[in-house]
Amino acid sequence: MADPNGALRQTRPRFKVGDWVTYVVGDSRHPCEVIQYIGTIGAKATHYYRLREPIWYSEPQDFDFPESSLERATPTDLASRYPPEERLAEAGVSG
Repeated sequence: MADPNGALRQTRPRFKVGDWVTYVVGDSRHPCEVIQYIGTIGAKATHYYRLREPIWYSEPQDFDFPESSLERATPTDLASRYPPEERLAEAGVSG
């Protein structure tokens, strides 16, 4: 946001380290933990975060994302962090 003098006003980051967020690819929502606030980048002072995505069939993956591509994780998003059989067990369903 520009002030009357043309300078960009600094906005506060929406997320902090430890927050769970999601990014969307097609119909798939991917929950990730914010592990680092990188800071603002570029002329528009876009906030960037380093995220860690837990992948239940492999090692977690770390990568950077702009704030505009993220939203707070919902309880349904957080449940998808676990393999399907663990989700069923948590819900009390035997398989």
